[in-house]
Amino acid sequence: MLAKAILAGASPQIRNVASIGGNLLQRTRCLYFYDVGTRCNKREPGTGCPAMEGENRMHAILGASEHCIAVHPSDMCVALAALDATVHLCGPEGSRVLPFAEFHRLPGDTPHLDTNVREDELITAVELPKQGFAEHHAYVKVRDRGSYAFALVSVALGLELDGDMIVNAHCALGGVAHKPWRNADAEASLRGKPLTVDTVRDFATDLLREALGRRGNAFKIELTARHRACLRHGSTTFTGGAGAMNRTETLPALRARGVPHKRVDGRLKVTGAAQYAADFAASGLTYGFVVSSTIAAGRIVSIDSSAALALPGVLMC
Repeated sequence: MLAKAILAGASPQIRNVASIGGNLLQRTRCLYFYDVGTRCNKREPGTGCPAMEGENRMHAILGASEHCIAVHPSDMCVALAALDATVHLCGPEGSRVLPFAEFHRLPGDTPHLDTNVREDELITAVELPKQGFAEHHAYVKVRDRGSYAFALVSVALGLELDGDMIVNAHCALGGVAHKPWRNADAEASLRGKPLTVDTVRDFATDLLREALGRRGNAFKIELTARHRACLRHGSTTFTGGAGAMNRTETLPALRARGVPHKRVDGRLKVTGAAQYAADFAASGLTYGFVVSSTIAAGRIVSIDSSAALALPGVLMC
């Protein structure tokens, strides 16, 4: 499950240099967080959240607050949440172990705080339990393109089965909340039940009972329910699964939207094989950096470039 989640994340270029700790500690963020010309409670607490009424297609349907509806971007963390991983931390006050469910925070009224890691602590290890659901597991990610895209919805699922009966179930959602989302009560409702389409559809209903959709992201509720309820990926994603896992003919398929266009580089991009400018080495290059204004509307009166020109290698254009 963890390997599949990691392979679904980012792109080969980024995965080649990423770290485990860096993935866990990446900011929960959205387009408004990136844009310093807009208000953002996560970037500047108390300034507001434009995503509430603005562009919120990618935003949270679970666990949000009036202060922030951004979603956690990691794929790996969704699998770690489903696996009940633990995070080992070390700081001046000693070492401690934090259950993964307690590692990330929901926004509440402090959206600028993403994790429960103290400022003076380091991540020293991430530990996985022995129960890894090796026989029955899946990681499914729905996104706008096949590579280098955050999840609209992702699902990490692990099952322990006795024939067709569910002994234990762990489920985590990505792309729907400020942190990887689990519902222990909904998971517990699966135990002792047969693995059928109806059972898992009822589970989806329990899992999404508190979901709140907005103008732009209400579709995520149906999208999540379908990928949770159908398990139509079972015949290819699960190993060793029960007969009920392969009954896909009664399950609703997601309807494709939009008009297809032929692209010469399409296959390379969606498979992660496309090369970008940074992949090519050339000598004697000059690099430019865009400096964004912190003022939404204004007029440039003068530019003082003396500090920049004093740095080694800086050129005047």
